[in-house]
Order: sequence, then C-alpha cells, then structure tokens
Amino acid sequence: MFSKSRSSAATSRKDPPHDKKMPATVPMSISFSSLPDDLLINCLARVSRLYYPALSCVSKNFRSITASPEIYQTRSSLNRTEKCIYLYLSFCRDPETYWFTMRRRPSRNIANQSSGYYMEIVPSPKYLHPAQSSTLVAVGSDVYKIGGGDHSTCKLSKRKCSYSFSVLDCRTHTWRQAPSMWMERDSSSTATFFDGKIYVAGGCDKRYAGYPDRVEAFDLEKQTWGFVTNPRVFDRYHKYKPARECHCVIDDVLFFWESGAFKWYDSKTHLCKEVSDVKGLPDLHDPKFCKMAMVDLGGKMGLLWNTKTSQECKIWCAEITFERRHGDEMLGKVEWFDSVLSTHVSCSSFYAVSASV
Repeated sequence: MFSKSRSSAATSRKDPPHDKKMPATVPMSISFSSLPDDLLINCLARVSRLYYPALSCVSKNFRSITASPEIYQTRSSLNRTEKCIYLYLSFCRDPETYWFTMRRRPSRNIANQSSGYYMEIVPSPKYLHPAQSSTLVAVGSDVYKIGGGDHSTCKLSKRKCSYSFSVLDCRTHTWRQAPSMWMERDSSSTATFFDGKIYVAGGCDKRYAGYPDRVEAFDLEKQTWGFVTNPRVFDRYHKYKPARECHCVIDDVLFFWESGAFKWYDSKTHLCKEVSDVKGLPDLHDPKFCKMAMVDLGGKMGLLWNTKTSQECKIWCAEITFERRHGDEMLGKVEWFDSVLSTHVSCSSFYAVSASV
C-alpha cells in the first residue's frame, strides 16, 4: 500500500527545467506548396507524367509548373522521361480527327477493379487536325503527322494526299507547322526515324506514278527535306511492314500480330517465331474485335484494340512484359488491361504512337 506522503510526492513532482537552448514550442511543418519553385520542380519531375492532370488541380502554381518547359528539362536531366501513349481517332463522315493521351487517376477504383487508366482529349486547332489519311511517327517528345488531307481538303475535294507536315509537341500539347514535303502522300506511306532523319516512302498521289518508290528524308537539325536513293534503313523495315500493319520494336526485337497470334522476329536465325504464351491476355478473337495497335512503352508493350456494339465503340489497352528464355523462346505477361475510352459507334479507325516526355 502506498503511503500518503509517497503518493503526494509523486503527484507533486515538478517537471525538469527546460534547456534554455531548446525552443518552448515545435515549429509548424512547412507546406509542400510553399517550397521554392526550383525545389518543387525537382520533386514533381520525379512523379509519373500520367498524374500531371491531377497535380494541376492542386493549385495554380502546380498547374503552371506541370506545364512548364523547366519540368521537362529536369525530367530529362534526372533520366525520368517515360513513354506515353497518344491516340487519334477517325469517325465516318467526319473529316476531323480527335487526339487523346493516356492518363491515370491518383487512386484505383478497387470496387469495380478499374486500373485507373483513361484517355484524355488533346486540344488541337481545326486547321491542323489530321484526317484519316495521315501517317504518324514519334521522335522524342514530338509526334509528326505526315501527309493526308486537312479539314478543308477532305471535305471539299475528297483528296487524301498532301504535302502537309506538322508536329505535336507532347510536352505542351501545342501544334506547329513544319516544312512541307516535296511529294503529296497519304496514310499508305511508310515513315521511320533513323540517325537524325525521318524517312518517308510510298503513299504518293497518282500524279507521281512514275516515281512509286521515291523516298524523302527530313533532317531534324537542318529542318530540310531531300530525296534519297534506295536508303539502306528501309531494307529490313520494309520486309515486314507491308503485310504487318500492327507491329512495334521493343529493345531491338520486332513484335507483330499475324494470323491471330503474337509473333516476333529472331534476328539471329532470321526467322519469324510465335510467342509461346501471353498470360492474362483476353480473347482477341471475339467477333466484336475490330482493330489493333502496338506501341513501345520503354521496354514494355502497349497493346490497344477496339470492340464495337450497336451502342458504342470501346478502346482497350493492355501493358505487356516479355521475357526471352533459352535464346529462342519468348513469353509474355499482361500486367493490366482495361477499357480506357468509350466513344461513338461511328468510330472508323484509330492509330497509336508513344512519345518520350
């Protein structure tokens, strides 16, 4: 039993005196938004660009920073650039084309098992809207729209060839005109980037019937076009491109979809082989399935396809990793797949590229 005197001593014990050097109160924590802009840029540059729309809603300062050239320069210097999907859709009886890019919501919807990925529209001026007949190629953070008819050309004359060459800056989502080609071309043309130049072949207007294989090259540094005679860069590329529209190159391996199966090109044996298995891939033989596209997501594949019903058209996306085993066996695994866009049933076609931002 405690005595009254011991209990009294315990309850009346005084706290030790404070050290005069220690502050009497703890300072308030500093708000993240109150950090200097250069520090904010350094922090936000490390966040996936998929979340920038959500970050831009935090404050005007965040909106300004996530749209600034400085944050993309910082992302590049920190080696934090990533591949982002850009999609453009065409609709029947509509000469315009609509651009979208992939985004992700800050939190996944666990209730309906949503991945959180979705497509957000990219504003574009009407006079630069590419029509169904354009060819696309991505170089760094820019997407080049090559040939095809513009809004007025397709609407009035139904012609789908042009000298047009325009650029979408995927960092700022702004368009600019680039020097025109020397020959009019449509979407059947082939375009590829190699050693600082964009090479374009085929897809010429019928007026150039005597020059069906005439190749042009655009020098990105000089910003000029020039004709090229039988460029070697097209030798291997053309071997697969005409028969295999849905294809992409990932870590120097060519993947493509043919006869209802994933295939890849083995550069050692110079043979095309079927991917052994792609775990988690949905059934792409469904009768509602219409079209497919592949893009490189920095070592992974972004696979897009659409399905149609009488009410709507849906665009789906899957992210797939590949593993090469025993030298000649290729296996795939789907990390996630989901519907990323619902649109009008009159959607006639879509195309996809990936840009580094």
